[in-house]
Amino acid sequence: MTLLPLPLTLPDRAEAERVAALHRYGVLDAPADAELDDVVRAAALVAGVPHATLNLIDEHRQCQLTTVGFEGADSARADSMCALHFTDGEVVHVPDAALDERFRANPWVDGRLGRVRLYASAPLLDPDGHALGSLCVFDTAPGEVPADRLEALRGLARVVVALFERRRRARVAERLAARDAELRLVLDATSDAFVAVDADQRITSWNGAAERVFGWPAAEALGRTLVETIVPPSAAAAHSAGLTRYLGTGVRHLPGTVEVPARHRDGRELTVELTLTPVEAGGRQRVYAAARDVTDRRRLERELREAQERFSLAFTQAPTGVLLTALTGELAGRFTDTNPAVCAMLGYSREELLGKTFADVTHPGDRDLSREQLRLLVDGEVPSLHFEKRYVRADGEVIWVALDAAVLRDGDGVPRFSVTHVEDVTGKRADRQRLAASEQRFRLAFDTAPVGMLILGLGERDAGRVLQVNSTMRRFTGRTTAELVGREVHDLVHPDEQADILLAFAPFLLGERTHGQLEQRFRHADGTVRWGLVSATAMSTSEDGEPQLLCLVEDVTARKAAELALRHQALHDALTGLPNRTLLHDRLEHALAAAGRTGTGVGVFFCDLDGFKAVNDSAGHGAGDDLLREVAARFGACLRPGDTLARLGGDEFAVVCPDLSGPQDLGVVARRLLEALRAPVTVAAGTFNVGVSIGTHLASPGGGTGGLSGAEHALARADGAMYEAKRAGKNRVHLDDDTDVRTHRAARLLPELRTALARDELVLHGQPVVDLATGHPVAVETLVRWQHPQRGLLSPAEFLDVAEDSPLVLALGRRVLDESCRLAASWGAALGAAAPDVHVNVSGRQLESGNLSEDVLDALGRHGVAAHRLVLELTETTMPRITHSLRGDLQRLRDAGVRIAIDDLGTGYSSLARLTELPVDLLKVDLTFVAGLGRDPSCDAVVRAVLSLGSALGLSVVAEGVETAQQADLLRGHGCDTVQGYLYSRPLPEGDLLGLLRAAAAVSAHPAG
Repeated sequence: MTLLPLPLTLPDRAEAERVAALHRYGVLDAPADAELDDVVRAAALVAGVPHATLNLIDEHRQCQLTTVGFEGADSARADSMCALHFTDGEVVHVPDAALDERFRANPWVDGRLGRVRLYASAPLLDPDGHALGSLCVFDTAPGEVPADRLEALRGLARVVVALFERRRRARVAERLAARDAELRLVLDATSDAFVAVDADQRITSWNGAAERVFGWPAAEALGRTLVETIVPPSAAAAHSAGLTRYLGTGVRHLPGTVEVPARHRDGRELTVELTLTPVEAGGRQRVYAAARDVTDRRRLERELREAQERFSLAFTQAPTGVLLTALTGELAGRFTDTNPAVCAMLGYSREELLGKTFADVTHPGDRDLSREQLRLLVDGEVPSLHFEKRYVRADGEVIWVALDAAVLRDGDGVPRFSVTHVEDVTGKRADRQRLAASEQRFRLAFDTAPVGMLILGLGERDAGRVLQVNSTMRRFTGRTTAELVGREVHDLVHPDEQADILLAFAPFLLGERTHGQLEQRFRHADGTVRWGLVSATAMSTSEDGEPQLLCLVEDVTARKAAELALRHQALHDALTGLPNRTLLHDRLEHALAAAGRTGTGVGVFFCDLDGFKAVNDSAGHGAGDDLLREVAARFGACLRPGDTLARLGGDEFAVVCPDLSGPQDLGVVARRLLEALRAPVTVAAGTFNVGVSIGTHLASPGGGTGGLSGAEHALARADGAMYEAKRAGKNRVHLDDDTDVRTHRAARLLPELRTALARDELVLHGQPVVDLATGHPVAVETLVRWQHPQRGLLSPAEFLDVAEDSPLVLALGRRVLDESCRLAASWGAALGAAAPDVHVNVSGRQLESGNLSEDVLDALGRHGVAAHRLVLELTETTMPRITHSLRGDLQRLRDAGVRIAIDDLGTGYSSLARLTELPVDLLKVDLTFVAGLGRDPSCDAVVRAVLSLGSALGLSVVAEGVETAQQADLLRGHGCDTVQGYLYSRPLPEGDLLGLLRAAAAVSAHPAG
């Protein structure tokens, strides 16, 4: 017995419809958004009360979607105040709920959930009148809400429902769009072309299959007519008339599916099966057509018929002989059919051959071979046969034939006939014999040739592999035949040119070239390099017909050495071996191009010796040449590995230094060059004092002007600056300061920097300073970055020099100091005793302001950071500017526990005495010297000197810029304890940095083992 559900009563049905209407909006349990928050906030303001809530009522609960003035939570519907009246559809106003019989026992009134006194509520009614909930306002004190404000509350309730309705419609639109997209995907996925045409015979729909079948992209097909696109001209008139008749009368003369001609966009004729479906919707007529391309099927059917016709002719018209031999029955072993070609080949008529056996026409010496081959074929041990043997013609002449035989079996697998194709190869065998003799002669010439020769494979199995070599090639490479044969060709050449040989080999492999020539470096077995002129010719002489490449290799090592020597002479100064003006110009252009990618500058230095003429005059040109060579050696020792020192002629030198960030870097290099000639120069002719006048210019990409290239312009600027140094008294440096550019850049950046400070766009990244023995962070150096709203994250090189030349540097410095202390405090809270110290960079302007000590102590106190955890880093170039009073400020900070570090040590020219006068705790070796460890002896010497100095003065030493394990090992060997650099970590943003510190602290707390 099946129990039928009882029908709903009218109130139950109404409640069910109301709840269904509520669920249709999809707002229950959805997070509130800014629009609803604004409406509820507006309700509280309009009513002049502190509390408001947007309540939705379903079957069992009240959902407080958003609230103002209190923390909302869902509650039972029975506990809801608005559930008592919201379906009435009217605004409710209760001055004092505690006195109202309807509400005074409600949990929101009697204290169980709240103390509501003044209460007003406007119903949320959908367009069909279903109550969804209410917009309520209330206060914990009695009161009144004026009538006009109650009416405004009703209006805000309608706004809420309007927002619900708008979002519901948007969801419906999204679903419709999704269904439409799904339909389009189905249409695009089908293999049949789908086309729709409107009453004007214009295409309104065109799926992906239509694009593939007819070649028209949808964007071009839509809006055109079928006649313009796919109907052949011969059928255009009939098509247009039929479609017009149908659209006018509704009468269709074509069956449901019809095969019709069509055309591709490229003009090819097609055959399609067309199914037409008329549709009328919204008063508009359309014809939908599904078209299946049957062109290939019809073509295959036609080809099959033609193949059958051809097969019927093949037997009689084939140029090769065909023999059909019975394998069973009375005629077993005898020819049952032959074609004219085999009759002509053997000199018999068809009638004479029919009934003969293979033994009747086979040379006696080959009959046993033929019987064995036939047995293998009939027994199924081989699927087919191919072999050569001798036939005897009717006139007694012996001919060689190639046989291809196969067996025709019935449905039970019983062999019935053999089909044998016979080709006269008497002439081919003679050709092969002549070819074998020719190949023997080639091998003899190959093996004894005075030039290196090798044969490379071009086939699928041996592409690029050495197949044969001659004795000259073995001597050229210093390897045996066994070592060469089978190797890839690129294994024989210099590693730098392996990609080039593969590119040169590819056109031969693809069949695009048959001849070619190139010069290539080869690796000899003894490690030396040999140059070979390779002449390559494609050929097909292998036994299996695979293509091969014959390469003649002429030893041109001596010629290439002479050419390289000439090229070196063309680009280098004969006296000093330095690059000349031509090579300098080329390297400067490359440096400027690279600077355009990295955003750095290129330092250009024009150096002219002072006092050189006196050396020539007094000691002769030989002494002058010796002095120039010594000057070149001293200048070279001052430079980095990537810098270029050139002699321009006479006593003029030039230097190009890529990757410089500002004028201060120019000064560092120039002072090194000056210092290089402080000591007298001793040569065989005596000891001489010479100086140097240096003009410097910081070049940037795109600096060419007045018809000069960027390199020419930069050299001209440095040359002009050198003459200014001469006029100023010689033996000095003059900086060619591009004041206009700097002024323009400062004018652009300073307002943006002020805004950045106001908007907190300047952020700190931190790079750990680690214990070299354990790898654990002991400190973090904070580094400022600019999170630019348009240009993204900017490094200090983009803006710090402008800031340091302006009063903004003080505000920037205070911001960095304060943020650094905040970070140090957060590390202490997260890591406790494992928290690292913090290193903060301080500019000379901050120190000279006189407020540094006050700023530091204020920041430490504000964030509760112990003074001993702070290290202030001053650059070495700042040391000469520290007066007695400034030294007192530093000493006061040091007395408070703050430590002082000298950064970039080795880039300035501070004296040892000056270093001992200052309250310094820590020295930092500049990264340029760390980068040269193991490659530049002067860098090793500087690093060892700084470490020895630190040990002697009782100062800690940190090596900056450690990027390789080799540098770390060298520093460890020199006695360095602490390092920082990209080998351990790049500068990290605050969150990533804290994660790294947490991980390091965890490892330190639980070491392995």
